[in-house]
Amino acid sequence: MDIMEEENHKKYKVYIRETSSYFVYNKENMDNNCFIKGRTLIRQLSNDSQKLPYRRPTLKSLQEKISEINLMIELSNTNKQYQEIKDELVLEIAEIDMKLEETQEKIATLNKMAEVLINLKSEDEIGRKLAKYDFDQMNMTESIMLDRLNTDILKLQQELSNEINKYEEIARRLDLFVKIINTNKFTVLKFHENALLE
Repeated sequence: MDIMEEENHKKYKVYIRETSSYFVYNKENMDNNCFIKGRTLIRQLSNDSQKLPYRRPTLKSLQEKISEINLMIELSNTNKQYQEIKDELVLEIAEIDMKLEETQEKIATLNKMAEVLINLKSEDEIGRKLAKYDFDQMNMTESIMLDRLNTDILKLQQELSNEINKYEEIARRLDLFVKIINTNKFTVLKFHENALLE
């Protein structure tokens, strides 16, 4: 989560994965603590803020652009140079996608650990028993502190934000690359048409 200070209010930028679960913590009433799916959380936040959420380019849309580039490379005379650029972009996308996945998994694990620590102090006996079971299953130690987990989560969320920015930058470069190839292809076709007319 990024917090941006504006004139008279704060603005929050939150990265939410539709398929992940998030633990919602209520300081005043521990009974209201719960897990919520990312998709549901996105809907609730969109409804409250009356704004549509921003979606980063999906891997599928990037793969479609790569297929489009492959076709253009086949039709182009200078395909070796284009092929090298495309291969670099594909490699960068794959590396960042793996980093995003890994960081999101780490955040999910730390969130689960934080939930376990919170529930260990819950007044609800069943919740405490379940938390103790999860505590043992996750091989957690008594030395783990909630503040430390929160610090680690914030650090990972900043990493995630940076990786998403890199991902979006590569998506922009891919768009630009498609436009350049289209422009070059159009120029070559026009040249051939003019040569045939002469």
